[in-house]
Amino acid sequence: HQMSKEEICSVMCHELGHWRFSHTLKGLVLTECQLFVTFLLFKGVYSNAHFYRSFQLMETTAETMSPPIIVGLLLFSHLLSPVSVVLSLLQNALTRAWEYQADQFAVELNHGQALYDALVVLFKENKAKLDPDYLYEAYHHNHPSALPRLNALRAALEKNDSKTK
Repeated sequence: HQMSKEEICSVMCHELGHWRFSHTLKGLVLTECQLFVTFLLFKGVYSNAHFYRSFQLMETTAETMSPPIIVGLLLFSHLLSPVSVVLSLLQNALTRAWEYQADQFAVELNHGQALYDALVVLFKENKAKLDPDYLYEAYHHNHPSALPRLNALRAALEKNDSKTK
C-alpha cells in the first residue's frame, strides 16, 4: 500500500515539527557536548600513569615513554560503558519525546488523521513490533513503538477535535 498525497504531506508536517522545535540542532549540540566532555575526561586519564599501571601496561613500556593513545582510548571507552548506557537511555527518551512533539505539530496543522494513517502504513511496511517490552524499547528505540505512538496521536486528535467544536 502506497501513501496518498495527504499522508505524505502529513509526514512532511511532522518533519517540519522537528524543524520548528529545533530538534536536529538540539541533538547536534547535545552530541557535541557529550563528545567534548568525553575527550576532556580522556585527556586527564591519558596523561595519568596510574591509569595504565592499573591495567599493568606501564611495566611493558619504558616509564619515560607514553603508552599508545589508541590503547588508552580503548581502555577509557570500556570504563565509560556504564555511563554510555545511561546516556543512551536518556538520549532515546528525549528523541522519543521529540517524536511525540512533532506528531502534535502535525495535529495542530490539521494533518493528524493523515499522519495516523501514514504511520499505520509505515508500521505495516516495516513490520514494526506493536508494543515491545518497555526496557527493550527504552534502550534500543529512539522512536516510539507503534501502539503507544498511535494511541498518543489518537488522543491528540480527540483533544484537537474538542477544541474546534
